[in-house]
Amino acid sequence: MELVKYWNMIKKRWIVIFLFILISCLTTFLSNQYLTEPMYEASTKLLVYDFSRTEDGTTQLDLSTLNSTILLTNTYKEIFSSPVIMNKVVEQYPDMGWSVGWLMQSVKMTTMDDSPIMTISMRSTSYEEAATIVNVVSKVFKEQINGIMNVDNVDILYDVIPEYDAKPDSSNLVTSLVVSFVIAMIAGLTTVILLDYFDDSMQNETDVQEVMGLQTLCVVHAFDKKERIESKTLVSKKRRLKHRYASMESDI
Repeated sequence: MELVKYWNMIKKRWIVIFLFILISCLTTFLSNQYLTEPMYEASTKLLVYDFSRTEDGTTQLDLSTLNSTILLTNTYKEIFSSPVIMNKVVEQYPDMGWSVGWLMQSVKMTTMDDSPIMTISMRSTSYEEAATIVNVVSKVFKEQINGIMNVDNVDILYDVIPEYDAKPDSSNLVTSLVVSFVIAMIAGLTTVILLDYFDDSMQNETDVQEVMGLQTLCVVHAFDKKERIESKTLVSKKRRLKHRYASMESDI
């Protein structure tokens, strides 16, 4: 019964919830499009390999080697998250004005559980800046890993082109719209419940029985505009017919 009551409550004031969602999502979309600077994301991928070689010099990849390589990416990710790499970036490119803390916060490395490929990415309001930093960081990372681990098993698969005409990253807009929708839905439902709670008018026969304890003998439904016009027309016709019959009787 409670679920039916709440469903009827929502159905009666659904326009309130709809307006909350519409205004919230529209405001979020417009502010993201016109008040917030567009964000661009640049990324490159690095391959970690540890292939064994046969007697004839060809490389051989087996399951155990692949698993050890995947585990090695986790070690490289930990090294990347330390200040070691970013310190070298700042030392090698002092004219760029980058700080170690800012680079560590802005540039991210991600790995997959079942792949020896690592991704270095960065989000910025300038795609050229993001692409330049990603290329520099990946290059320095490859050099430092060779020195730290004493192995040369990291390859940069491709460089990011700074001059590329990239489109803004829309994932932030989608996330903002989803959050806005959820918050607006909650706010709309709360408003509907409060409106129903403070509404002390009796809307139907059930309210009369619950509040006054009286049985409903009859219900007079509200007429819409069309029904009122049809009712007035019918009454007018009946009056004209009655007047006509009265005139005929008087003549007789």
